[in-house]
Amino acid sequence: MNTHSDNEKILAEALRLAEVLDKIDEALAVAMKQHQAGNLEGAETIYRKVLQVDPHNAEALHLLGLITFQRGSLSRAAKRIRQAIAIDGERGPFHNSLGNVALKMNKYDEAETHFRRAVELEPGNSEFHASLGAFLAGQNRTDEALAAYRQALDVNPGHESTTLILGNYLVHLERFGEAADVFRRGVEHHPENSIFSNDLAGCLWNLGQHGEAVDVYRKLVKADPANIDGLRNLATALRMMEQTEEAEAICRRAVKLAPGDPLTQDCLGNILVDLGHVEEGLAAYGAALDLVPGNADIHSHRALARLLSGDLKGGFEEYEWRWKVSSFPASIRNIPRPVWDGSPLDGQTILLHGEQGAGDTFHFARYAPMVAERGGRVLVGCQPGPRRVLQSLAGVDRVATEGDAVSFDCHAPLMSLPHIFGTTRETIPADVPYLFAEEELSAAWEKRLEAFEGLKVGVAWRGGPSHAQDRKRSLPDEVLAPLGDIPGVDVFSLQKLPSGTVFQVPAGFTDLAPELNDFADTAAAMDRLDLIVSVDTSVAHLAGAMARPIWIMLPKVPEWRWFMEGEGSPWYPQARLFRQGEAGDWKGVVKRVADALKSMAGAS
Repeated sequence: MNTHSDNEKILAEALRLAEVLDKIDEALAVAMKQHQAGNLEGAETIYRKVLQVDPHNAEALHLLGLITFQRGSLSRAAKRIRQAIAIDGERGPFHNSLGNVALKMNKYDEAETHFRRAVELEPGNSEFHASLGAFLAGQNRTDEALAAYRQALDVNPGHESTTLILGNYLVHLERFGEAADVFRRGVEHHPENSIFSNDLAGCLWNLGQHGEAVDVYRKLVKADPANIDGLRNLATALRMMEQTEEAEAICRRAVKLAPGDPLTQDCLGNILVDLGHVEEGLAAYGAALDLVPGNADIHSHRALARLLSGDLKGGFEEYEWRWKVSSFPASIRNIPRPVWDGSPLDGQTILLHGEQGAGDTFHFARYAPMVAERGGRVLVGCQPGPRRVLQSLAGVDRVATEGDAVSFDCHAPLMSLPHIFGTTRETIPADVPYLFAEEELSAAWEKRLEAFEGLKVGVAWRGGPSHAQDRKRSLPDEVLAPLGDIPGVDVFSLQKLPSGTVFQVPAGFTDLAPELNDFADTAAAMDRLDLIVSVDTSVAHLAGAMARPIWIMLPKVPEWRWFMEGEGSPWYPQARLFRQGEAGDWKGVVKRVADALKSMAGAS
């Protein structure tokens, strides 16, 4: 390592060389080393001395232009690099540099011209192809960008940074299969770089190849037992596959190795909450936030844990951090109207809108009449499916869906209303029903079902497969078999799933799904059933909001709204909760439901 004194001697010698015309190349070599080491002042001094001796030295002009660019003086940088090109226009690096400067100046046509010229002059330079690719990607010219990146790798198959850039670009495009192929090449060429293995596993996970993803993570941490990213990602994958105890052990290893890593503390918090250790989970989130107090993701995770623990006031307050989470819908964040803070509306029009699934919309629609009492005109925005049902909501002037022309003065997500109204467990607005079936449809369903003489029970056992927790909340079709053969009970399937989703209606169930076109049809059918049995999905919330008798089957650690204990729900007073005794034990839940149905049918 050179001392400060040694460096001064090197610069002095370089300046001496720069004064001799046939020694300029040696001076430039020293200057470039200084430049690469971050000594911009020393490098600039030599470049300027070279230009005093040789004013037409294109390399010195180019390199001085790069220093000027690094210091943020774009027009001066462009001028110097153009001078270099005027002297020697056959140098690929000059054109690539000018392309970068022009891009920074938003001169896109000029930037593209020079990026392409650099590639033309040096077609074997992978970095120039990559620069062109980055430019084209920034212009949303996807196919051209991919072609440029792929050409960069054809020229240099093992180029590390280009492999990462192309793989990440494909991930951005959600072309996970192609990205996985690129990251596999990265693993082959750079087995020591764990980023490629981590990214490969992430792609495999997104492709639904969960076992293969876990295998890649396991191989990574076996080769590098102290790889924190690998350990954390393996723990997260195992958690998502409900192998939670192993996930905890692995995550604790990572925490021990890197106690100052907030993401690992957050991961541990998620795992502990999934195991039902809510207070320990909250402590882990607290440790993470001590390290990164402004991390919105961790605040959002802790908010849900606080809600699960019953701390509704604090949980809903902290849940407002979700506005800063990257996955929060930009369509909501960018609404060009103020977010309502609960103050009197004084005749203004407010838009209340959903941000998640239909179940959340039904759950929090209860707040709309309270908003109307603040003296405004209430619009509700929702998905098409719930629209007709929500038209029965008191205090609402209009229900709109995407594409409808609406005009409003302020807005609020439905899930922000509990915070705005300061909801606690004791003050939950549970005045049900607040949603109603259409009378004509309900009458038609009464006639449709009149031939069935037993206890009429509607069942929904799966949620939407895209839900992050669907693996925990949905039942396998075959587990429901005991419900299909209970004397005195007629069971009806209310199960609807996205097109292409395969499921089997259990034997003994009458399938009503073909007759249920939207939630208004489902509401009308449920209005004429004696009981609804459902997992935690939109059917459960609709039945609860209609004050229909509803039994809800829950995993051992449910979503926050059901809390950790109790057979009843303060959200839906008529609901009865059937909780798993052990994680994953749906058979036990269904047996208890079947026994309760037998008892009810025998008593009716």
